[in-house]
Formats: sequence, structure tokens, C-alpha cells
Amino acid sequence: MKTDRTKQPQGSNYLIVGSGRLATHLAHYFSLLNISCKTWNRKDEHKKLQDLLIENPLVLLAISDSAIESFYKENLADKKLSVVHCSGALNFEPLISCHPLMTFGQELYSLETYQKIFFAVTGIESLQDYFPSLPNSSFKIKPDDKPLYHALCVLSAAGAQKIWSHSEKMLSTLGMPEKAFSPYIKQIAENYILAGSNALTGPWARGDEKTISQNLNALSIKSDSLHQVYEILKEGQ
Repeated sequence: MKTDRTKQPQGSNYLIVGSGRLATHLAHYFSLLNISCKTWNRKDEHKKLQDLLIENPLVLLAISDSAIESFYKENLADKKLSVVHCSGALNFEPLISCHPLMTFGQELYSLETYQKIFFAVTGIESLQDYFPSLPNSSFKIKPDDKPLYHALCVLSAAGAQKIWSHSEKMLSTLGMPEKAFSPYIKQIAENYILAGSNALTGPWARGDEKTISQNLNALSIKSDSLHQVYEILKEGQ
């Protein structure tokens, strides 16, 4: 049985399924907007889920990609419900998807921060088709483009964080104080937000081949992984 893809009325009740950071942040955002919302995770008793499904006709799956299809088939497919999943990579035809283009930390965000989040949607025209009370902007992603879209999201977030983490550890062995790194990467991010690719500085921007060669030689001695990353990113100029 396919999920009902009709637009949801303004007074729809929502059920968020999940217990991770995304589910926690979404529930908090809904509460800040005074949107009726219940939560459930797979550690709860099955009976409680069935009761909640009766009361909440729109289910938002904020669970791992590998669990979405099986959870839907086992618990939701035979019911008259509208089901949305939040995966940025998965395309599961019976369901529409709404992926928040945001990284979610351990601390909850302000209402203003949540309202600035863009959602990538598949299977509908706009986020407001299913969430009319949310003020967020959205953009459509073709189903076949979702793996590439999500890969680029991962590189932009976790990829950059991995580079920062490795670099910070190595810089600390060279004598950099613990508090010195945060202002540096914060300004890097702010400069990019303001100027985009024009914010690029350093030997790559100057075409300084001598310094680039010195950088690569130093990294080849201390870190094969960072040497490879440096080489790949340099070639992307």
C-alpha cells in the first residue's frame, strides 16, 4: 500500500520516529513552533507505536537509512498514513523525503537557526506540502541525484571536520596551544560564507609552486592521508 501523498491540512499531528540527534532536533524545533508532535523510538513498546499511529496521521522517519524500508514495511505499509523519511541518500519509492541541509550537534539550536535550514525534497514540490506550518525554504532533488547530493553534503561537513581534526592534532604536536585553532577555522568558514570561492588564500590561490612542493614534502613524511588529500584538492584548482 503506497503512502498517501496528498497535502496535509494545517492542523496535522506529527509522529517523529527515532532517537538520534536528528529526531531530537526536529522534535525541539516543532515544540518551539508549537506544532503538535509526538515522538517514538524503537526501544519503546510496539503497542505504544500503534496507539500513536492512530492519533498522528503523518509519520516522520528520522532513523538510519538501512532501517527505513524494513521499518516501513513492518509497521506502516498496511495503514492509511502519510510517511516521510529524512534520508539525504536513500530513494524509497513509496515515500517522499525531506532532508534538512544542516549538521546537528549535541546542543539544541535556537528557533532562528532552525528556521534558516533549507530542506531537499523528493516526491513533492515543496516542504509546505506536508509541513505547512514550517517557514523553511526547500528545493527539489531528483531521485537519481540523491546519492551524489548526499556525498557532497558529507564531504562539506564530515570531510572538512576530518581534515580539521587531523590537522589540529598534528599542529598541537608542533606547539600550537589548544585554544588557537578554533578562531582560525571559524574565520575560514565566515570568509567562505561572505566571499565563496573568492575567499581562497594561500599558495593554491597564488600559484606558488615552490611552497606547494614544500607542503607536499612535509606531509609525505608525517601523514600519507593528509598528503593525498592535499594533492587531490590542489589538482582541483
